[in-house]
Amino acid sequence: MDPVFHVLWLHVLSLAIALADRVTDLLFGHTFSGGSRRERLLSRRRFDRSGHLVEVFRSVAFLDPTTRPDLIHHVFRHVEYLDPRAILQREDVCLSHVDEAHAYFAVADERGADLYDTRRFPFFPWSLRRLCSRFILLPVSAFHRLAEEAGDPAVDLCFLAMTPRSGSTLITQIAHSCPNTRALGEPFSLVGICQMFLEGACDREQLRQLLRSSVRLQAKREPGSDCRRVFVKLHPSMNPHLDLLAELFPRARLVYCTRGLTDSLVSARRVVSTARVGLFGSLGIFWRRFLSQIHAPLEGDRDLWLRKRLNPIWQNVSDDEALFLWHAASLACYFQFRDLFHGVVFYEELVSEPEAAVGRLFKAMSLADADAARHVPAGVSVLDRDSQNGLFRAADSAAVDAAARSMMATLCLAFQLPVSCDQDWRRLRETMCGGGGQGGGGAINKK
Repeated sequence: MDPVFHVLWLHVLSLAIALADRVTDLLFGHTFSGGSRRERLLSRRRFDRSGHLVEVFRSVAFLDPTTRPDLIHHVFRHVEYLDPRAILQREDVCLSHVDEAHAYFAVADERGADLYDTRRFPFFPWSLRRLCSRFILLPVSAFHRLAEEAGDPAVDLCFLAMTPRSGSTLITQIAHSCPNTRALGEPFSLVGICQMFLEGACDREQLRQLLRSSVRLQAKREPGSDCRRVFVKLHPSMNPHLDLLAELFPRARLVYCTRGLTDSLVSARRVVSTARVGLFGSLGIFWRRFLSQIHAPLEGDRDLWLRKRLNPIWQNVSDDEALFLWHAASLACYFQFRDLFHGVVFYEELVSEPEAAVGRLFKAMSLADADAARHVPAGVSVLDRDSQNGLFRAADSAAVDAAARSMMATLCLAFQLPVSCDQDWRRLRETMCGGGGQGGGGAINKK
């Protein structure tokens, strides 16, 4: 069944509770989701739009990145109102996601729970779903004020942009192997903000303000923590806004990871085969939101061509084409912003030359040469584990036939990419990091 029906059912339940709250508030001065009328009045007087702690008992906001994290995607009950500054003072609270009206901070069910354990939870939203059943809801205006109070991160920031199926989850865990490093795999806050922008719910200036506040609070200093750097693996929906991130946080480091075009498609096919589902065709309109995240700096006829491919409610693209569209759009953004990157990591390089690749990654993260060399063995040891915890079992490689190669060649031409599906990873590295063309040379050695 298309998961969109689950979303619709939850919306009906949320609307029923909202209607019941109106009635009980009128009759008894008390609501299920907002507490008593007296509590609400006191909270406004004391804390200036105070944080609202709620317990969630039904939610689809973490179902996958295509679901917008609107308040109506949660069914919750009131717990208490509290001072928003408590968010900065508690180590068990972290930013989960943001929508047009609220910011959502997840609260760990147990004190001391490690919300950033990438070995146990390869993707950051997974840890919040498993370890947190409560949220602090904060109006967006109060969210921005809190971010101003927190200020720019006092730690070193590193952002990882990527193409799909390129080893980005593995690289995030390698980064986490560095002492005093907090690693986040595709935090939902940034995904939701980019989705709002793509759907026209915020303009460029609002996007700028939301990104600044989100990164500031995502990287807030934890009380008693010895964290010195924060490593954030970005969802591909962030790729068109990398210049904005670099402008907002000029001291941050940007690293890119990718993989040979043909190998990426083979890896994507393994996901489809092991999941035993056509990832795009069989899920119908629910996945339209996923495809709407595919965005590249296209103009004129090329932009019109891409929109025509993605506009129909029932997608007219195959799994192969949809996945490679994602890949090609990400590469197009890389070539547009190539001068911003401090390093490029190739999956094939991690496998064939692990020590050298891990060492370059650590240097790109701004570790000193001696520190990078000292931590390389711990980083290389991560390669011995399944970075996605058995989510997809091993499968035989599916040959990339002539039709798939033709499709990839067509999309490379449409996106004006200076790469081809016949390039091995070393030639691809020369194309992406070598001299000449847009972005200059030596991206991997940028200081």
